[in-house]
Amino acid sequence: MLQLQPDALYNNCSQRTHQLRSNNHQIIADSKENVHIRPWQAEDYDGVWSVLKDASYSNINPTFIVILQKPFLWAVNMILLSVGFARELSVIFLVVCFLGELCLIYAMSVLGAIIYLYGQTLSDIKDIKTSYFTTPDHHFWVAVCQGEIAGTVAVVRKVPQLHGAPCKKDPTSEDCSRGKIAWLRRMAVSKRFRGLGVAKQLVKTSLEFCQSRNYESVFLITTEVHHAARSLYSNMGFQLIACKPYRYLKGLLTIKTFEFEMVLR
Repeated sequence: MLQLQPDALYNNCSQRTHQLRSNNHQIIADSKENVHIRPWQAEDYDGVWSVLKDASYSNINPTFIVILQKPFLWAVNMILLSVGFARELSVIFLVVCFLGELCLIYAMSVLGAIIYLYGQTLSDIKDIKTSYFTTPDHHFWVAVCQGEIAGTVAVVRKVPQLHGAPCKKDPTSEDCSRGKIAWLRRMAVSKRFRGLGVAKQLVKTSLEFCQSRNYESVFLITTEVHHAARSLYSNMGFQLIACKPYRYLKGLLTIKTFEFEMVLR
């Protein structure tokens, strides 16, 4: 029976580990080279919807964690804990209450994702052709990787009447009186294709389009849940211009939104 010496065994494991890492790097490199950005087509509807659902559901856990870190929630829990001990409530009862609170918060995170997908927020996705291809200043792209739709991004001209536009409630604001501004939206990448540079290529394509359409600047909104997205936008030259609270579920849940802008002209 062949027996390997410790040094030989270590070298053998190191070689196998190096080979596996090299193979993984090669797979990632090949995937990056195979990412293709193209305009949306009618047969892409199911793929686009799948990407948006995957992106939304993948944010449930990060949203749950963000909510748990809210100072207000900690303050309320400390008050309830103090009252519980003052009234000599059993530890088991308090633990059950806190577990129930966690379940409620997680359920709210799930409900938020469902409302985002099936509410009015994504009404434009129901008719992408009308929403993004009836004017030359609007557009919608998909990223194709390994034969699947891996990501999406869209550009529209930001106007006060556009659903979700920050200046909708205040048409006299400085933002609404400015020139031609693009709104980058519907940025999403399926979880299994993240880390391959898909999002960066989508943003780059949309910026090239905005320059060709003579937009003066590009505007976008993201949230405190999307750490990777905020980092990407900052690295690509976007500037943070505002941080505002956005209330979901009739005000029961508040998430910070971050508004970014890149000046093109």
